[in-house]
Amino acid sequence: MALEFAPAVNVRIDGLTVTSANISGRSRNLTIANSRFTGIAVVNAQQMVNANVVFDGNSHADINTCAACYAGRLHIEGNSGRPSGVVVANSVFSGGNSDGVRADADGIEIRGNEFFGLRDEDPFHTDPIQIFGGTRIVIRGNYFHDLHVSAAIMMADGGAQNVVEQNVIAPGDYGWALTWYSDSGSIIRHNTFADGSCGFDLACGIINLGAKPGEPVGHGTIIRDNVLGGISYPGGDPDRMFTARYNLSRDTIPGAHNITGLPTYVGPAGRRSRYRLARGSLGEHDASGGTDIGIR
Repeated sequence: MALEFAPAVNVRIDGLTVTSANISGRSRNLTIANSRFTGIAVVNAQQMVNANVVFDGNSHADINTCAACYAGRLHIEGNSGRPSGVVVANSVFSGGNSDGVRADADGIEIRGNEFFGLRDEDPFHTDPIQIFGGTRIVIRGNYFHDLHVSAAIMMADGGAQNVVEQNVIAPGDYGWALTWYSDSGSIIRHNTFADGSCGFDLACGIINLGAKPGEPVGHGTIIRDNVLGGISYPGGDPDRMFTARYNLSRDTIPGAHNITGLPTYVGPAGRRSRYRLARGSLGEHDASGGTDIGIR
């Protein structure tokens, strides 16, 4: 079925194959669940405010983009500056060269999803999650692994007041865990960006801060209670750009209460939950609230 909702109110779609979807207008209280997407879904949230438009338990496998197509297989645009109320939950994004979730609207929640097998293919730039113009986005409890991209979460053109928490980014063929440019006041907390050997001859688990040429450098980013490989901020002033505390990092990072070293995980790898700290690991009970650093 191809879906065209402009708008739809109080509708639930469950257990279908969805070849494409376009959702716009004042759509609200709309759920698409337990369905298989074979094409791109687009949400124009310009007129949506706390709309409760939910994608839950779906699969978005092997979906490609094109020069005239939307970049994301789930592409959410139309930022009005008000919380859209669009939720992407408990879904699987795998294979293909389109972005997983393209977050270009305000107040999107992306939680409990799995991203794997996505692949950069010239001339397209592929990201599991890309923020482009969205603000106050929550990215929580997702699992990224076996990726062939430049970063698991990409924000190259600025953002503000976003929250990234409780995510696992496992080693893969990518350069950075997060590329997080021109940020203003976002929070990155209680994630596990696992150490290992990654693509482009880079170590894994790095948060890449900075800015594109000619763009403002980010400021006020809070990085707290994470397991990570390190923080890259070439030529920047760390005191202005970010505050990093209570992290466990392979590389030494500036800030109070950070621990330099490697964790021991419950393991073995293969599921998000297996990246919790094992008993006796560095970082156990060392987070800011007395819990374990990394995911809980």
